Amino acid sequence: MATDEVFMDIPQVENMAKAFNTFGEVLDGVSKAMQALSISLKAAAWFSFGATAAAAAYIDRIQPNVKKSRR
Repeated sequence: MATDEVFMDIPQVENMAKAFNTFGEVLDGVSKAMQALSISLKAAAWFSFGATAAAAAYIDRIQPNVKKSRR
């Protein structure tokens, strides 16, 4: 009876884990930048008669998905 064995290339798996961690950190930075941009656009909405409020609303819809994808 033949037995199949499964092998794992540990260094390659560690490299993948580091890459995913780096990508997660980038997503955190993107999320924070989007939040700051949203706040700035909302503050400028008074001067632009609402045009920046629409842009802020658009960012507010995207940012939670970026933040959620980090998990």
